[in-house]
Amino acid sequence: MVTALDTTLPTAALITFDGDLGVLGPAAAALPSATWSQLRRIHERFPRSQEADRLSADEPGPGPESPGPAVRWIAAEQQAPSSEFDDSIRKIVCALETAEGPIRRIDLPMLADPAIRAAVETTLARCGRTLISLGTHSWITGYPSAIAATLARDHYGTLQPMERAVLALVLLHTVAIPRARGAHLDDTWTSSQPVPIETLIANRRIKRNAATTALRGLRRAGFVITAKAGGYLPGPAMLRLTSTQRNLLWEDLIMLGRPNGYMARRIREQRTATA
Repeated sequence: MVTALDTTLPTAALITFDGDLGVLGPAAAALPSATWSQLRRIHERFPRSQEADRLSADEPGPGPESPGPAVRWIAAEQQAPSSEFDDSIRKIVCALETAEGPIRRIDLPMLADPAIRAAVETTLARCGRTLISLGTHSWITGYPSAIAATLARDHYGTLQPMERAVLALVLLHTVAIPRARGAHLDDTWTSSQPVPIETLIANRRIKRNAATTALRGLRRAGFVITAKAGGYLPGPAMLRLTSTQRNLLWEDLIMLGRPNGYMARRIREQRTATA
C-alpha cells in the first residue's frame, strides 16, 4: 500500500499530492464506469478517522422515516440504459486501457468495423485518451498530444532526471543507433537489440547504483523491459505514444546526439516558430 501511494499511483497520474493532501489525478478520468461503480460500492467500507466520526455525530440524526445511520453517497451522473452496442464499446475500451501492451487486431476484430471504431474513439476522447494504430497489426491507447503536453507541464506522471537520462541512453542504443545503421526502419520505439547495463554506465556521470535504481523505476512504469538474453529494451509504455509524440522524441534524440548539427538547429528553429 505504501509503495502504491508513494510511487505507483502518482506515477500513473491516478492521484496527486499537494503537501500531505492527496486528490485524484487526471488519469482517473480514464477509468471505466465499471471501476467507478465498484469504488462507490466500497466507499463506505473504508475505516473512518475519529474526526470524520465526530463530524457525523454532530449531524442531525435520521428521521422516523429513515431509520439507521446516515450514509454518505458519491454523486453520479444519471445514465441511460445501456444497449448491447454500448456494452461492447465499454468492453473494448476497458481491454485497450488495461492491456499491458498492444492488442492484436485478430484478437479484437470488432475494431475493423468503422462504426465501432468511431464509437470507441469518441468514448476514449471523452476520457482524454486516444486510439493508436500500430501499423496494420495491433491497437493500443494513449494520451493525445495536447493532454500529454499538459500533464508533462504540470509534472503528472513525469520521470525523474536520472530516469530520463537512462531511458534516453536505452533508446539511443536500442533504437536510434540501429535505425541509423538501417537495422530498424519503422517509427515505433521497439527493438530486438538489448543494451547491457555496462554500456549504459560507460558514461562516467551515471553511476551503477543510480542506473540500477533508475532502471527499476522505468521497468515498474513499463518504459523498459529486461530481455531474456540479458540487457534492456524499450517497454510497452513506449508504444502508447502517438505518431506526433514519437516524432518529437526522435527529434529530441537528434538534438541530444548532435546539439550543434544542422538538423538540431533546424528542429530548434521550427519549434521556436510554432511555439
